[in-house]
Amino acid sequence: DPNNRGFLKADKGNITEDGKNGDFYNAFGFIEVGNATGAEYPNDKLYYGFRIAKTNKYFRQMHSVLYRQDRKKNITKQVLSYCDEHSLALWFMDDGHISHNKNKLGNITSLHIKICTQCSEEEAILICQWLKDEFDIDFKHYKAKERYDIGGGTQSTIKFILTIFDYLENSMFYKIKPLAKFTICKSAKHPNFQVDDDI
Repeated sequence: DPNNRGFLKADKGNITEDGKNGDFYNAFGFIEVGNATGAEYPNDKLYYGFRIAKTNKYFRQMHSVLYRQDRKKNITKQVLSYCDEHSLALWFMDDGHISHNKNKLGNITSLHIKICTQCSEEEAILICQWLKDEFDIDFKHYKAKERYDIGGGTQSTIKFILTIFDYLENSMFYKIKPLAKFTICKSAKHPNFQVDDDI
C-alpha cells in the first residue's frame, strides 16, 4: 500500500552488497499509517518489535538431555554427570535458601538448607545420592506440595556452602548470611562445634 510506509531502525548493523542479508542490533520497526487512517502524531505509527538471539550449541545439547519430548524437565544420571560445584552454585543461587533457629540469646543455633527442585520423588532420591557420592553431602528429600524438594541440616548446610563458595556471586551473599553469623551452642548433639565467622 503506497499510503503505508515501513521502516526499520537499529543502533548498528551490517548488510550484504546484494541487500539480501544483514545483521541488526537493538532493532525495532514501524509502519506509518497516518495517511491511511488520518491519525496524527504520536498515533500515526504502528510499532512492532522482535529479538534475534544466538544460542550456543552446548545449550541446545543440554536442553535435549534435560527436557523430554513432552517438554517436561527430566533429571537423570546423565544430566547430573554434567554438573559440578559451579552448577550447584547456580542451582543454589536460583532455587536455594538457608533458614535458621535462634536461642533465647539471639544466637543462631542451627541451620537448614533447602533447594526447591520441585521434581519427582525418584529424581529427588537420585539427586541426594549423587550429592553423597560426589561431594559427601547428606541431603534428604521431602514432599513440597505435589512435588519434591531437597535439603539438609546444619552440617550439610555448611558442607554444601563450602563446596560452592568460590562460585557464588557477590550479589548472592545475602543468601548465606545466616551461615556467616552462625555460632552453635555446646550440646550433646553438637559437642564443641564451632564455625569460623569469616566463612
